[in-house]
Amino acid sequence: MSPSTLTENQALQDLSSPLIAIYVYIFFGWLFARWGWADASHTSTLNNFLFKLVIPFLVFSELGTAGDVEWDWKFVAATFIINILVVLFCAPYTYFVTGGGISGFVVNWMLSGWANTLVTGFILIPAAFPGKEGTILVVSAIQVTLWFQLPVWIFLFGMDKALKQQKEASSEDTRSTPLLDLEQSEQIQRGSAPYTGSTSGSEGDLRVDMMQRPAALVFPPKIQWALIAWNALIAVLKNPLTIGTFLGILWGYGLPPKAFPTQLHYVCSQLGNAMFACALFSVGVFTFSIDIRKSFEKQRSRIFVLLFVKLIAMPFCIYYVGLAIGVDGEKIVALVLLFGFPTANSAYILCKVHGEGEIAAMNLIIGNICMLISVPATVAILL
Repeated sequence: MSPSTLTENQALQDLSSPLIAIYVYIFFGWLFARWGWADASHTSTLNNFLFKLVIPFLVFSELGTAGDVEWDWKFVAATFIINILVVLFCAPYTYFVTGGGISGFVVNWMLSGWANTLVTGFILIPAAFPGKEGTILVVSAIQVTLWFQLPVWIFLFGMDKALKQQKEASSEDTRSTPLLDLEQSEQIQRGSAPYTGSTSGSEGDLRVDMMQRPAALVFPPKIQWALIAWNALIAVLKNPLTIGTFLGILWGYGLPPKAFPTQLHYVCSQLGNAMFACALFSVGVFTFSIDIRKSFEKQRSRIFVLLFVKLIAMPFCIYYVGLAIGVDGEKIVALVLLFGFPTANSAYILCKVHGEGEIAAMNLIIGNICMLISVPATVAILL
């Protein structure tokens, strides 16, 4: 099938099976929660399993088998440019409208800018570009996501976590101990300066108390930010997704100089199939634990803004960006489809792990309904 023959009816026909499966899995999750067979504790364990094992293994497999694929650099450049445009929108939108700090920015970026490589990458693009060309486009899109978006998101989430921990620690230390600068702290540890905080008991008791509960140190702002950035970087390096990506790159591009084992690739592919069902099942369980109507009313404006960006603005932007930088006219079809679908369900897993499951679940459920109108309309107007 050539891209020119990928009509509206064909697109809807190719999408019918995965779209039905999405809502079937969500309904099963809701039903299990309704009957008391699953609750939030089960989904928390399931999300950790997906986040720390399944997705890293899938990433490792995809990168490990893609070393011999030649990238279409114009296609890759278009995906980077559209991501920069999304960042330029999400930063002020988060700061002035939704709030939520760094994590709110990452979630907004994720829900409005993460290409759905699951549906478009493994269903529509191979149908439109059979053979090696379709594989090149899919791998290019996946690797841009893994090499650029995920590491940045993990680092920013780590920064946000470190900032919150420092703020909590500072407030606790302020309540429990006096604040000392670095010079005073060193003098007390050497015993050359007395501790002037309020205490009771003898000097020996005071010395023991200081050893058990040291005073909070006041670091200069530059040092504080350096420590926060360092902790965030360590979180990136220790993250299973980062490890899976790094190992996949090494294997895919010649270290070790052996072909990726077929059996291992099969196991990882099966884990990927399990992720699709498990993530949607988790969404179903989660939706039972919240008041959907109240959640929708609370997040309505944010949901529709992010869906507008993802389903309408991004396909139009990527279309004209692709034309401007010289992407092959037929490959623009893949770009429009890739960025014109709702965010993949793996975004829900990442958002849920970082405390933003409500907006991600509502975005996924409503987005897949809106897609039935937005995708055929975009294809009809642009293609």
